Amino acid sequence: VGGVILLGGRRIFRPAVSRSGDKVVCRYVPWYEGNAYIVNVLTPLMAIAMVGVGSGPGSPSWLRLGGIFLLALTPILWYFLVRTWRRSFLCITPSMLTVSSAVFGSKPIAIQRDFVQSLGSKVVPNSVRGQSLQVEIAYQAGDLSRDVTNTLLLGASLTVEPIDLVNGLVLWRDGVPESDTGLMDRVADSLRGR
Repeated sequence: VGGVILLGGRRIFRPAVSRSGDKVVCRYVPWYEGNAYIVNVLTPLMAIAMVGVGSGPGSPSWLRLGGIFLLALTPILWYFLVRTWRRSFLCITPSMLTVSSAVFGSKPIAIQRDFVQSLGSKVVPNSVRGQSLQVEIAYQAGDLSRDVTNTLLLGASLTVEPIDLVNGLVLWRDGVPESDTGLMDRVADSLRGR
């Protein structure tokens, strides 16, 4: 946990973007991100070291208690990591976006291209760094009246750089899939930062 704070923001080693036919899928893949290693490998190692040092003669008891606390916290961190990995995705087809989140009780949201009103980057508060860049999508709710606008924030639960995500989604929204056969290739390349 301290490593995330000291090293700063999120380190993405490789964007988790795959392409199959006319579908581009972005996912959260923990082994492509540095923070997952720090939180889920270094935290348990630090906890074991704290228990070991705290159990020695003359060591402060808070070391041992802190290590036990961190060891108890580790399975919870692993649970949320696996849940995010299995549930979070963004599926882009020529006519629709489908977004699934790891938030409890959430269901996948399908957004037709025609219903997307705006796409842009937004700086939001973050408990680790103070703020982080995410992608905001404003869209008309398809099942309600056309006057209802919903917003959706993407970025933290996808292993894609937020600026590449914005660029790829803007390219997707502004493209014409019927006349542009290479649109999805360009969207996938943009999401990969190329």
